[in-house]
Amino acid sequence: APLSFIFLGRMDEARGACVVAGEVGAALGHRCRTHIMYAEGQYGPLIDTLRAVSAPTPWTHALLAAALARSGRTADAQREAGLVEAAARARYVDERIPAGMYAAMGDHDRAFAWLERGFESNAAILAYMNVDNRLAPLRPDRRFRVMLRRAGLAPQ
Repeated sequence: APLSFIFLGRMDEARGACVVAGEVGAALGHRCRTHIMYAEGQYGPLIDTLRAVSAPTPWTHALLAAALARSGRTADAQREAGLVEAAARARYVDERIPAGMYAAMGDHDRAFAWLERGFESNAAILAYMNVDNRLAPLRPDRRFRVMLRRAGLAPQ
């Protein structure tokens, strides 16, 4: 539920949901708070928070790449993106993770390649693609509208 509040821009409710998530598990609460930081454009503090994670996951590296890219630190963002790609070669990585990362980095072609890769197999992509703030940079792109129509989320 916290992500839904974030995607709807209801940040006070998202913060409350993060408190509840933190009571369920510290890692869940932490991840929730980092989503809020990204949504609110708090890139500097987010970068510091993510760099302090002791066991970063592909999601950690992807969000770090997005925050670095948004801060104009392209080379650092590319380095983090490489770690996400390496992880995806070694094991399954939810396609929304690199898609959102590349959208934030301004690499629409790679973002769409990841969305396409997950389109057939990952229903979560369909459920959130029209509201996920991480995919917002893709919305003006004609390919996004085509994908929404394919998913039945926009008029034919």
